[in-house]
Amino acid sequence: MKNSEITDAVILSAGFSSRMKSHKAFLYFENKKTFLEKIIGTYTEAGIKNIFVVINSEIESKAKDVLSGFHRNIRIRLILNESPEKGRFFSIRQGLQKSEGDFCFLQNIDNPFISAHLLTEMLNVVKDNSYVVPAFYEKEGHPLLLSSQIVKYLLSLTEDSHHLRKELSNFEKIKLQCMNEGILTNINSVEDYKKYFFYL
Repeated sequence: MKNSEITDAVILSAGFSSRMKSHKAFLYFENKKTFLEKIIGTYTEAGIKNIFVVINSEIESKAKDVLSGFHRNIRIRLILNESPEKGRFFSIRQGLQKSEGDFCFLQNIDNPFISAHLLTEMLNVVKDNSYVVPAFYEKEGHPLLLSSQIVKYLLSLTEDSHHLRKELSNFEKIKLQCMNEGILTNINSVEDYKKYFFYL
């Protein structure tokens, strides 16, 4: 397994969640844990200690409150995206700018059904100049695990209109087959949330 000590994670949470009753980061997952707490907890369980959360100004104060509950040995930093209207790729680059690890996970806040086992398996197969994507019966999901070479390449792109998947096609893709259908699940609306949870 690649050393989790030299692997970072970027959690993308700068959107405004306009189709939800509250921001996705603070939706409840289980045991009164929010999506943000659950996702961070899963990464720390997998040994990832450098975590960067890209947020917008509307949730900055509440996000700080959530993060105050984590142990100080875990390095969690909030990255304020002051221009979320610039789109997803802009948020990605803001998070990746802080990554100094050999590898970096890219995690969406609305894909909470991850496990420490999945993250460990992804670390087992990643290589330099490559990225790992989990797949359920060949259908690709989330999160992604990027090598530092890919991170540097993405940061070299100056336009915010780039599409991540298109840019990743320049590198080797390692598809990791897994039996966790949750890697395909995006919680984008109240209806999506109600399929899995009963808190709304």
